Amino acid sequence: MSNFLRFNTGRQYSAEGQHIECALIDTDTVVLEDYTRGLSYVLYVYDFEEDSIMRAYDTVGKNTPTLEQREAFKTIKNDFDNSYIPEGS
Repeated sequence: MSNFLRFNTGRQYSAEGQHIECALIDTDTVVLEDYTRGLSYVLYVYDFEEDSIMRAYDTVGKNTPTLEQREAFKTIKNDFDNSYIPEGS
């Protein structure tokens, strides 16, 4: 299972929708970056899946990530981006 997700919610915050990236930094702790709106949150989820993350995003209190949590997000994102192999390669 990957500990990083990148998706578009389809919500019309821009012409391109809403671009989200999430990193699972602990068993139930997710750092969410909403690039469309320029927001960063810490969420607590039961499952590291898009539906669970968006349910927490919409209904549960959100906290601002600490510096340590932001660094963990960056590390996980970099590992994900560096391990990506384009289809057909």
